[in-house]
Amino acid sequence: TGMVVAIDLGEDNDLHPLNKKDVGWRLAMLAAKELYGVQSQCEGPQIEKIITENDKQGCKVEILCCNIEAGMYAFGKEKGNALIDFELQDEDGKWHSAKAQLEEEKILLFCEDIKGKARGVRYCFANTNRGGLIYNRAGFPMSPFQIAL
Repeated sequence: TGMVVAIDLGEDNDLHPLNKKDVGWRLAMLAAKELYGVQSQCEGPQIEKIITENDKQGCKVEILCCNIEAGMYAFGKEKGNALIDFELQDEDGKWHSAKAQLEEEKILLFCEDIKGKARGVRYCFANTNRGGLIYNRAGFPMSPFQIAL
């Protein structure tokens, strides 16, 4: 079996995307790679390693990604390109919005509301994204996620 990310192909108010053609194309690219050995990038950026750091200004998290041969970018059509869908969890279990930026193969997160260690990180963990989504240069989006640290 295989799975592709289609968070960017649907509508905010409808679980079933009208854009079936692009969903099918992504599935076909994955099948070509997995079943027939076609060498192509057919999935979005994936987390390789997460590094956390704390200082007096707040909590910093670095997410190192793979599957980004030519880099990453943020894009959001009518929602803008700002990365506003990242959250960090504090030691008490409360989630806080995190400032995010892309830097080469990394996603850098910062939250001044968290003075201790972050316990978790999540991305696009709502019914729909509010800002830009992260893509690799092949045009495939990163999957929404929640990870305990």
